[in-house]
Amino acid sequence: MVNYKNKVQENYTEIIYEPDIISMWTSAIEELIENELYTDSINQYNKMIHLFISHEVYLSSLKINYLLKQIFVSISVTESKIVFEQTKELLLTSIKLTMRYGESRLNNDFSYTRLGKIRDMLYLHSLYSDFMVDYYNLIDKNMKFNELEKSQKLYEYFDSLRMMSFDIANYFPRELKFYEVSRELEEYNEEVSLVGIPLSKLLLLMMQEKQKNRVLYFLNDFNNNSIYFACLIVASKLATLYFEMKDNDENHKKLVEDYLILTLSKLIELEYKNIKYYCYTINQSMKSGKVNLYGRIFLTPKNEEMLNIVKQTIMIKKKRIDIKNNSFSNRKLDELVNVFHERYNSNILKRAQKEENQKLNNKFGILMRLL
Repeated sequence: MVNYKNKVQENYTEIIYEPDIISMWTSAIEELIENELYTDSINQYNKMIHLFISHEVYLSSLKINYLLKQIFVSISVTESKIVFEQTKELLLTSIKLTMRYGESRLNNDFSYTRLGKIRDMLYLHSLYSDFMVDYYNLIDKNMKFNELEKSQKLYEYFDSLRMMSFDIANYFPRELKFYEVSRELEEYNEEVSLVGIPLSKLLLLMMQEKQKNRVLYFLNDFNNNSIYFACLIVASKLATLYFEMKDNDENHKKLVEDYLILTLSKLIELEYKNIKYYCYTINQSMKSGKVNLYGRIFLTPKNEEMLNIVKQTIMIKKKRIDIKNNSFSNRKLDELVNVFHERYNSNILKRAQKEENQKLNNKFGILMRLL
């Protein structure tokens, strides 16, 4: 790998590539997974990805990128407490390494490769991005855990993600190599999409499952840059759904509105230059090419329109524009600005968390806080 880094990387940019020791290693990990040797398979996956990170290599391979997915799927089928306890820390390491590996995907030069010289033909397989959701489901969908155990283990997991976000932020070098837009990352000291994209998927899943208390943990206790990036994606999707719903579906529309207001309330904390930059990064991530990290963020043209409206709504509120004496030509912007103005206050997230905590106390008893 040391002496043949470029040759190996070029081999994996080709549609038909020569089998090598890495492809043999990948097949061996798949065999370990198939034989339910989970600890061994995760250890081997982590060693492989760590090797790539050490040598700043990104290999365009679906087989490599979906090894972790196979591991999660196989472990989830067992629904075993023992297997989860044996692998939980290793899997957290896998998640962190996968996100760090993404830096090589974003910040690597493939122009020396044969297909890289013919820019329109270069296609790189993107990273698997559901690892945060899959880890969550290992706990939440495991029928062997009771409700109290699930609650305890999920919040341990959430706190691990919070600390992991800061670890990822501190990992990156101060000066990146390629792409004009990446130079701004030096100021923000974090590649927000590495954590933000998978985190947005986790937030959306918890909202779909009406796990408001869990969502509020992230909105109240996460203050790293990636949570704001994730909230911009989530808010664009919620706003799209909000305007697609008919007024006669009042209960469902109110539920969507509640989550949208909470998400917008988190975004109020973000500085204007960050909002502008993150929205740009999200739009770039929707397009094919070198900046495409995890595959495209699944935003439709309507979501993209709503992302711009969300950005304007936040800025109007932050700049304290008098909306009573102003009207906006965009009907959707006008409605969202007014709804947010009516419902927002500086304590909305803390108050919502207090209400949800009370529900947990009623369900499990005050003594659950001793865990």
